[in-house]
Amino acid sequence: MPPLDKFFHKKIALVNLASGTTAVEPWPRSLANEAERCIPGGSAAAAVLSGIYGDALVLATGPLTGTMSPGSSLLVASCPVSGGAYAHVPILLRHGTALKTTGVDFAVVSGKASSPSILILGSKGPRIEPAGGLSGLEVPGMRKFFRARLPETRHSLLLCGPASGWGSCGSAALENGTSLDRGHLAPWMSNHNLLAIVLTGGGSLPFAGGRRPLFDKLGPKSGIGGFLDVLEHVEGGAQAKGTAEKILGRPAACHSCPWPCMAYLKPGPSTNGLLCADHAGFAALCGACPDSLPSALEACLRLGIDPVSGASAFRGVQPDAFGKAIENLFAGVPPAKGPEFSFPLLSQKEAPERALAGMVLGICPILVQRCPDIPVGQWAAGPDSDPEAASFGDMLKASLQLAAKARTDAQQEDMEIRHG
Repeated sequence: MPPLDKFFHKKIALVNLASGTTAVEPWPRSLANEAERCIPGGSAAAAVLSGIYGDALVLATGPLTGTMSPGSSLLVASCPVSGGAYAHVPILLRHGTALKTTGVDFAVVSGKASSPSILILGSKGPRIEPAGGLSGLEVPGMRKFFRARLPETRHSLLLCGPASGWGSCGSAALENGTSLDRGHLAPWMSNHNLLAIVLTGGGSLPFAGGRRPLFDKLGPKSGIGGFLDVLEHVEGGAQAKGTAEKILGRPAACHSCPWPCMAYLKPGPSTNGLLCADHAGFAALCGACPDSLPSALEACLRLGIDPVSGASAFRGVQPDAFGKAIENLFAGVPPAKGPEFSFPLLSQKEAPERALAGMVLGICPILVQRCPDIPVGQWAAGPDSDPEAASFGDMLKASLQLAAKARTDAQQEDMEIRHG
């Protein structure tokens, strides 16, 4: 693997919603120090930064984000949850590359805005704007709002739909489809008066890589087989497979991924262009309301509902009921306990470690599991080289240990300097 300096801008965006201030600064000293012993990317970097900035949302790319490695568009969104822990949410599609092309590797968002606000992260720096006409809109209206407001950019969105105010059932919506947020990111945004985060990119990457050896080794795949393969590994997925084969149409993949594992619903009333990217959510809704599945998927997308949490509220609901006040369905319904990981875990023994390694490196945690014959280190080194494999393995192990922590003694000095 080339020196880590090649993969990072060594810059961080700092946003304080309470004061309305923004800045772009060099990495904090403790994060730079961690780079001597581990790979300071994704969830590992978020663990360090959460220790410095406290109750903050951290958006983090990995060293391979934006490179020629397959599946290298991952963004990790980390925010505090109960008990002092942090939830690390994988954001797929192209969000990681969109953040990195703004000229920063990470963004830290702290404070609570005094009124509903929008955060725009672009190549000219971060800025906070009033939400204006965005308040009260459902997710499709929010997307239309940004298409009109920012027509010159191809933006990546994190949207806080109406369900974010209903408790833990909220899920951040993307510019196309739902995320894998299990009631963490969207409620945090809602509680801090942040209705949307817009990543406009527009700048350069520190290192894109000159070869694409893993693309050649993997080869392209097509069809909805990838969605079905992953679906079989989530709870209720085997039973939902037949339904998926009937209602899903063309496949879809994240930017830079040769193996699609998402799919669009076949055109129908209110479902034309609806992207299914959440396998666990698909299976949960199929088990709860199989006769109303397209309507349930559309409702989750329209309102920003986590389908895993929402499944119990939708149990037995008929298609014509989804046009009514859906919020009433959630009255008195306790939040469902989601899976330990927000992304599917495949069957091989090494799956959790491989997936968590992807969350550090900036590689889709689903794709890295689907390629068990390719060592994780080859995502960085290429299939025919083995540069300092032992050193890479030690650094990755240290990164995974770091990602499991919210704070370390090494970060305390930075916190005292910043808050003292």
